[in-house]
Amino acid sequence: MARCMLSTAKLEDQFWAEAVQTAVYLLNRAPTKILQNRTPEEVWTGRKPSIHHLRVFGCTAYMHVPDEKRKKIDPKTLPCLFLGYSTTSKAYRLMDPETKKIYESRDV
Repeated sequence: MARCMLSTAKLEDQFWAEAVQTAVYLLNRAPTKILQNRTPEEVWTGRKPSIHHLRVFGCTAYMHVPDEKRKKIDPKTLPCLFLGYSTTSKAYRLMDPETKKIYESRDV
């Protein structure tokens, strides 16, 4: 699954770990027959997982740049690539394609 995600997004192998982490996140929220069409997260926590926040790996995402980090005429958003979901907060992991810097942001 991770290999297909990298290929479809046309990303280099250096993003393998991000693709695997996102694949695991998605698989834990997908129903399986062995669990009687329940998700692993549902079996573990006892409640159905929310899926409204799911996005396509490698898609373009626009991260909001806070007022403190920009000047008056600077753009309010930064175009990035979506890499996955934060493990520490309810945020998305994004990469700036120009600098290759990875950000975590809720404001996307």
